[in-house]
Amino acid sequence: MHTLRQDKLILLLDNGTSQQVRRTAAKQLSQIALKTFLASIRPVVKDEAKPDIQADGSVTLSTGGGEQDAWNDVLETISKILPLLKSRTSDTRYAAANALGLLAACLPQSSLSIDSTSNGSSSTEFLDLPSLLRKSQTLLASAGREYIAKPQPGDKAKRRKAMMGSLGLGDAVGWGDDVDKVIGEDDDDADGTQTKPSTAAPSREPSAPPQPPKDVFEGLSARQITMLKRKKGNIVEEANKMRRLNEKASGSGSAPSPASTPPERPSSSSGIKVEEKPEVVTIDPGAKARAAAAGSGGQVEPTLDADGNPVVTSSIKTLTVIPGQLPWVTVLSEISPNLHEPTWQIRHGAALAIMEILRSAGPAIEPKQLLSLSRQLLSLLVLDRFGDFVGDTVIAPVRETAAQALGVVLKYIDPIGIREVHDTLMGMVKQSWAKRGKEAEGKEKHEKFAWEVRHAGLLGLKYEVAVRGDLLGFKKEGSMEVDVKPDVTVAELNLLEDVVNAAILALGDSDDDVRTVAASALIPISSILAERLPLDELKQLLQTLWDCLAEGGDELGSSTGAVMDLLGALIPQARITDILSSDNQNLMARTYTFLRHPIATVRLAVVNILLVFASQRDIPRRWSEDNLFSFLFQNLILEERSDVRDITFKAFTTALEEIGSTGQMATLGTAPEDWYSLVMTPIGAPLNASLFKIPGKVGGQSHNVDKAMVAGDMSLISMDVALQTRIDGANALALLRQYKMNVSDIDLLRQYLVSASAHQVFMASVVLQEWARESPSSDSLGTSDEDAKSLSAILTERIESPPPATYHEMSVILQRIYTECHALLNAFAVEGKVSKDKIPSLPKRVDPLSNAPDVFSLATAQMAIGTHFNALSGSLSKAATKTALPSLKDRQRKVMGSIGYFSVMKERYDIQVMASISGALVALKVMPTKLGPVIKSLMDAVKKEENEILQSRAAFSVAAFIDYTTSPLFTGRINPSDKVIKNLFTFLCLDTSITPVFSPSQGSKDGIISLREERSASAAAGAKKGKDVVEETDEQIAARVTRRGALEAFRALARSFGPRLFEGVPKFWEGISGALLTSFDPETIVDTVDDRLSENVQMGQDIVDCLTSLRLIAPELDTKLYPQVQTLLPPIVAALQSSFAVIRHTAAKCLAALCDVMPDEGMRRVVDDVVPLVGNAGRVYSRQGAVEAIHHIIKVLDIKALPYVLFLIVPILGRMSDPDEHVRLLSTSAFASLVKMVPLEAGIPDPPGFSPELLAKRDEERKFLMQLLDGSKAEQYEIPVKVEAELRQYQKDGVSWLAFLAKYQLHGILCDDMGLGKSLQSICIVASKHNERAERHKLTKSVDSAHLPSLIVCPPTLTGHWYHEILKFTPHLRPLQYTGSASERAFLRPKFLSYDVIISSYESIRSDIPDLSKFNFLYCVLDEGHIIKNAKTKLSVAVKQIQAQHRLLLSGTPIQNNVLELWSLFDFLMPGFLGNERVFNDRFSKPILADRDGKATPKEREAAASALEHLHKQVLPFLLRRLKEDVLSDLPPKIIQDYYCELSAVQKHLYDEFSKSQAAEEIGEEVKTTTEEPQKQGQGHVFQSLQYLRKLCNHPALVLENQPTRFKQIQGTIGSNLGLHDLSHAPKLEALKQLLSDCGIGQPPDKLADDVTTHRVLIFCQLRPMLDLIEKDLFGHHMPTVSYMRMDGSTDPRKRHAIVQTFNADPRIDVLLLTTSVGGLGLNLTGADTVIFVDHDWNPMKDLQAMDRAHRLGQRKVVNVYRLITRGTLEEKIMGLQRFKMNIASSVVTQQNAGLESMNTGEVLDLFKVSAEGEPVKPKPAGSGPTSMSKMLEGLDDLPPDDEYAELSLDNFLSKV
Repeated sequence: MHTLRQDKLILLLDNGTSQQVRRTAAKQLSQIALKTFLASIRPVVKDEAKPDIQADGSVTLSTGGGEQDAWNDVLETISKILPLLKSRTSDTRYAAANALGLLAACLPQSSLSIDSTSNGSSSTEFLDLPSLLRKSQTLLASAGREYIAKPQPGDKAKRRKAMMGSLGLGDAVGWGDDVDKVIGEDDDDADGTQTKPSTAAPSREPSAPPQPPKDVFEGLSARQITMLKRKKGNIVEEANKMRRLNEKASGSGSAPSPASTPPERPSSSSGIKVEEKPEVVTIDPGAKARAAAAGSGGQVEPTLDADGNPVVTSSIKTLTVIPGQLPWVTVLSEISPNLHEPTWQIRHGAALAIMEILRSAGPAIEPKQLLSLSRQLLSLLVLDRFGDFVGDTVIAPVRETAAQALGVVLKYIDPIGIREVHDTLMGMVKQSWAKRGKEAEGKEKHEKFAWEVRHAGLLGLKYEVAVRGDLLGFKKEGSMEVDVKPDVTVAELNLLEDVVNAAILALGDSDDDVRTVAASALIPISSILAERLPLDELKQLLQTLWDCLAEGGDELGSSTGAVMDLLGALIPQARITDILSSDNQNLMARTYTFLRHPIATVRLAVVNILLVFASQRDIPRRWSEDNLFSFLFQNLILEERSDVRDITFKAFTTALEEIGSTGQMATLGTAPEDWYSLVMTPIGAPLNASLFKIPGKVGGQSHNVDKAMVAGDMSLISMDVALQTRIDGANALALLRQYKMNVSDIDLLRQYLVSASAHQVFMASVVLQEWARESPSSDSLGTSDEDAKSLSAILTERIESPPPATYHEMSVILQRIYTECHALLNAFAVEGKVSKDKIPSLPKRVDPLSNAPDVFSLATAQMAIGTHFNALSGSLSKAATKTALPSLKDRQRKVMGSIGYFSVMKERYDIQVMASISGALVALKVMPTKLGPVIKSLMDAVKKEENEILQSRAAFSVAAFIDYTTSPLFTGRINPSDKVIKNLFTFLCLDTSITPVFSPSQGSKDGIISLREERSASAAAGAKKGKDVVEETDEQIAARVTRRGALEAFRALARSFGPRLFEGVPKFWEGISGALLTSFDPETIVDTVDDRLSENVQMGQDIVDCLTSLRLIAPELDTKLYPQVQTLLPPIVAALQSSFAVIRHTAAKCLAALCDVMPDEGMRRVVDDVVPLVGNAGRVYSRQGAVEAIHHIIKVLDIKALPYVLFLIVPILGRMSDPDEHVRLLSTSAFASLVKMVPLEAGIPDPPGFSPELLAKRDEERKFLMQLLDGSKAEQYEIPVKVEAELRQYQKDGVSWLAFLAKYQLHGILCDDMGLGKSLQSICIVASKHNERAERHKLTKSVDSAHLPSLIVCPPTLTGHWYHEILKFTPHLRPLQYTGSASERAFLRPKFLSYDVIISSYESIRSDIPDLSKFNFLYCVLDEGHIIKNAKTKLSVAVKQIQAQHRLLLSGTPIQNNVLELWSLFDFLMPGFLGNERVFNDRFSKPILADRDGKATPKEREAAASALEHLHKQVLPFLLRRLKEDVLSDLPPKIIQDYYCELSAVQKHLYDEFSKSQAAEEIGEEVKTTTEEPQKQGQGHVFQSLQYLRKLCNHPALVLENQPTRFKQIQGTIGSNLGLHDLSHAPKLEALKQLLSDCGIGQPPDKLADDVTTHRVLIFCQLRPMLDLIEKDLFGHHMPTVSYMRMDGSTDPRKRHAIVQTFNADPRIDVLLLTTSVGGLGLNLTGADTVIFVDHDWNPMKDLQAMDRAHRLGQRKVVNVYRLITRGTLEEKIMGLQRFKMNIASSVVTQQNAGLESMNTGEVLDLFKVSAEGEPVKPKPAGSGPTSMSKMLEGLDDLPPDDEYAELSLDNFLSKV
């Protein structure tokens, strides 16, 4: 079981849906490994076990396997993880390395004996860098194999010739092209190197493959060599086979292994031709047991696995413990060769793994091993050349990871090793042997300077100093603990000096990446540098940094940011501060230069330095000269990135606090006036460049990053960014209000508040709002502060006045309208030929703020398109009216559109301005006389403001207003907050895409809305971009905006009020609970609520609104409010059961949201109250609601649902075969998500909120699931009721299997061989489950345990048989026979619930399905279930409408003609499990049928075999089949004999005559296609012809009975005078007479031979007329003494059981005549011991069913079966088709279906996963034509995510070391 779970966890390492899932899988993998390890080494506790006493007296205890075995198990697990290190996916590599690291951390150190002399290989040579570069190949991204062209045919011939030469064979005669099979098509991509295992899937090569002899012909005779040269195929392999045969012959002389020549599978239906002496097929049930008992000959290795597949040697190399070597050294030895792989991902994975392992296992590894490993890592650092881009920087992931791994090695290495590594790294930095510039001209590549080598050396030094800080000669208290080596001193190893020198050298390098890593290497030791470096060296370092910045170079280089970060780390140090104190102006000037650098990381580093400067008060201030505040304020206005602005604002605040507290505000001078001017510049207008302070430029810097912002170019800057920068500036200006300045900003604010510009009014209001928010006083600032009071008066006046007619920003729009109006009027003159003097003139001056009559205004425009247009149109001539007027009207419409746009923009500005004014008043806590304008302004902004920033501010003001109205400051008579809250709830529910509309119309109760949403989402995702995408309408956009604003207001309210929200704002609680508590109180029944909802639509909409509001708001609530919210869970669960789909849908989503925010209480409710609803058979709405809720819970909680997976998966598994299609489909979707979490569940700790009851229930569920995943752990089912029969063991096993299916709500086919008691087993499980359900109902009274009857459907012949069997075996069950006429059955239906078992015939089901489909049954058992094999028949359609919790199908022959029949059976059992019919047909049926007639190609045969194998695996756990020969050793054999007859003269004449007709050709074609779908056209007369031939083969009378003239003609032709009914015309009757005579039937007792034993016979015919002929011609005239009975379709079904009983009880009855269709199903006819088939069915299973009427339990004699076959006729073809169909059936249902242990039940979840996820998308074949650019782009891999290399950060590394 652990192995299965381990494999699934390893799979999750590769394909986990998130990093969290992968990390969880890695953690659990280590926990399982530790548990297994400890169990393996724990001593075995046995009372009887005695200790082993050694010769020296020592005592050895038995253990669970020993430490070596334990480590071998660990290494086997590691072997499965290692291939993942080669994955192309970075997440997989990190997860695999993390798993290895966790294994190393949790497993104890090995105590195995270690041989230090042989503990792995270690190099004793120092790393010679020049030699390494000269001899080795540099390592790039890959080996370049993906760019190698496909070999041409000529290349293959060359390779063949080369291969011959390598074998010493030259151009050997006779080999030719056969050698191609040795080379193989798969080698076409080979490039001469060994192919590495695929990184996509874990696969390895065998650890030690046997090497063939160098001489292929070694050890072979001359004859064998000659044979080999002529032989086709793999010569080497054939030679090895011959050698093995020679060795066996010269050794023991034993015969070849039986496994090498596997016997063919015996077929019970193989026809044996009876010639002179008939051959016999004997089926002997006891033969296997006897052979097993007598068998000997030693152990035979299995050649098949548990699935029945051939055993294939694993290609994954499994590591094992090497004596004398640490296990982790073995692992590292396996990984380290991958450090030099051509593919960068493999190198990266290897370095990652080494680092993770050494973090924990490092101390235990020998120093020389670590030194060897460090040399390999250094070699990788030297040779790697791979670089990748992340954002605007370059990263070398392989070198970075290798350097980190080297850092970990250095933590544990000895002093000698440290010196060697350090010297090597310094050599890499200096590269003293390398030439640069002109000196390098003409030199070899290895002699030239390589910046990558220096880069790698610096990386190594970076992690060396990070890990070994103790070697820097300085160790601060509280620093991390390290292994301090006392014999390594600073004098011996000048690490600090070397590192600084290397960094200074590299900072002067021309390569940007080298400078970057040089600076970053010093950041971790910045404090040490400041403390330990001599002053001169420290100044030199600082100067180098300044010089590095001053050089400029590439303005897009990333090194500037790293240098700035280093400076930022150095500046806070005391000694650095002293140095800077003397020249801090130089510091600021240099820093400002990079403030607006093109690279964002550089700008971030600069503002960090400025923040440090503002925070370090020890640095002398020169505020007036520095212009710090101006540069910071400019940064707020110009910077697009929010993180840079945030730090800028922090620096501004910090500096402002200092000058404010020290009284230096005067240093700001008049700068605030300029700042106000910048903030008040309308968005889209250019900023005044003269107001900016311009720092000096760096040499080489040419790009102006602020050009677009300064120019106001909104095509390059988003509206949100521009607006937010202005608001951040306004926030900074608001800070100034806390201090006294020289500039009167109040006058500025007063000026801007009355401005005609909407932007300026808005910004002035924002300044006031932020000033009031920052005010420490809780009183009204608008009344306590004089400045605020004067401004409040202006705000109050503006809010009480109507909005202005227009704004300054609208002049552009008005100018456009003027231009369009002018063009419109001129068009009348140009196009309409109207005289110019008739055309009115427009005012030429455009000013939106002026009301003068000579100014163009909106009223002028409206007059132009109205009055003027109409007047001019009337003056047009008729010709102009026809030609010009349409064009003129288009121009009119264009002007009207512009006027409409003007009105819309005017409304937007009104909303923005009035909302900002109201927000300022609310913040100042000053209200006008009437609150209406304030409320309206804020609510309009919440409802209509499309800009999210502005809407969010308005929402905050609404929350502040409600807070104000609930405070003592509010003195109004009526509190308006209740109405505001109510309107907000209305706004929240306006968006119908989130809040559905309730309607009790027709169809409102059908289906599951979530299912429809998923389909719509899939369809939308499948649509191509830009095509078929439905755009939002204006109404939808408006609703979405309103909902967003309302939610933002509620979010602000929740933050503002916190835990007192429901108390402070009662209407809030009412809005999220009122309708729920009113409608679904505990006393109300759901159906009653539904009735009320049908009449009251508003009530239904209120519930939907309430549930939606609660769902959206719940995540924002304070956690202290959760207990009150939990009281809403019961009504939500009740709403889940509503008959209205929209109520269920909103309740499901609401419940999921609540479970997300309070998982403990929410999921406890789900487990206790929702999960039982999943099994509520009586109410489909409850099941729909419960499944929908679980679906959304899984979707919302994702990994947080892990602790609850066990409670959900089995109920959902059962619903995947629910009678309701909607439940079924959504359950399938939910199951696909749940099943992925199962492997992770067992390893998680218990959640803190789990109650003991829930923990106990989870443990029970886990045990329950483990039995499903491991069939061997399934318990033997104890039947809880008394059964009046002694069950055999195989029958008990069958009942256990049926109980297993019922337990997991699965369904299956019991397809035991005929006569093994399927009926009895079914009765046992039905009786047991009825009993269990009744007992559970007594205890719980739950809806999922109420009494339900079971339904047994069988052929009409067997209804009585089932009734008596139930009474006989389980007398406590109450059976009811549902038979009789339609009126009689109608009378019985109301009584169903009073009975336990209803027994019905298939015909009754088909007739009454409209009524029967309304009933819910516990079990539905289909006896002879193959009757529904054709999915299209009315009977099948009817049966599949039956609703039952458990479905069971009984059939000894589940597959009769083709595998498509199996689909129909499973469509009844578990709809959708095998896909739809079309998918099944394409995947299984067609490939299998293609191999039917023996003419299939090898490829088709392979496809057929593969389809059979996959189908067998898919249905394996759901079919149980035992054969009589396997389980009944006491059942006598069954002997089948084919008895051939020749055609009589009459038959031959008729047959020859027919064969020459046209119908014969059609029949030939029909016989070939019998097993396929019937052809619609022309099939009628073909089947009539087939029936004619079958009748003719039986007896000519069947075709000539009513044609006496014809018969006389034939008599004349053949020269015979015998009558038509003479036996000589019917050879089958003659044969039948002979067989009956041989059986002692039909002869007087005195004439019987002494050695003849009297037998009793069953005679089967297909047709009733043939039975008539036997009865009349044979028995009546020739064998009158035969006593017989007869049963066919004309026999009353109610009398059939009596006939069977009579025949079995009375031995005087010799023969029972039956038709195969009536007598072949379900009857027990063990009174007979001989079965004769006069003719045969196309379906072999019908014949098998018929013959097993006698060969079944209770039979004591050998059963002989005779099949009469007419030679050379259609009957031989029928027998051939029977054999093919039998082979197919035996391939799908095999001996692996014989019991739970062999069924691989552990794969059940995966089987459903396949059906849940659907068919994989078939890859499109690559076209051979030209490829378009779009297709090429589609084929490119996605760019890696920005956080792909986040793990490589220094902080992350140090946190783990």
